[in-house]
Amino acid sequence: MFVGDGFVNINGKSHDIYLSIGKSENDLAKFYDQLIFDVFDRKCINVHKNKENTRRFTHKELALLLHNNIGTSAYNKRIPDWIKQASFPLRYAFLQGYLDSDGSVFYDNGKVRVNFTSVNLELLEDVQDILFSLEIKNSIVIHQK
Repeated sequence: MFVGDGFVNINGKSHDIYLSIGKSENDLAKFYDQLIFDVFDRKCINVHKNKENTRRFTHKELALLLHNNIGTSAYNKRIPDWIKQASFPLRYAFLQGYLDSDGSVFYDNGKVRVNFTSVNLELLEDVQDILFSLEIKNSIVIHQK
């Protein structure tokens, strides 16, 4: 989920990790809050209570790990080689998580189509590498404004 809907903000001594969750996805927000508490012993703060379920928590080591290995925003995120070279189930699970955040599935002329959307072409090329490694035919389509 982080690759699609998360970002990191490192500002002085603050090392914040954010995840944007849809306003109507209250069950997911509660699940995420509990997961962060169980794994990192941190409580999430709901940043925009009236607009959406954006969650924030502080964890210096994780923020630095994400910053150094994945990126901090939609414009500079990459998928690290260890994910690209992971076992089939892990690569598949990664794609499921990314599809949940920045993807869609629809029917087109009787065929199932899957789209991943990003402003970051390099990230889409990383996703493409994983898809090819799973023997899934795919292509990148660039839409002009």
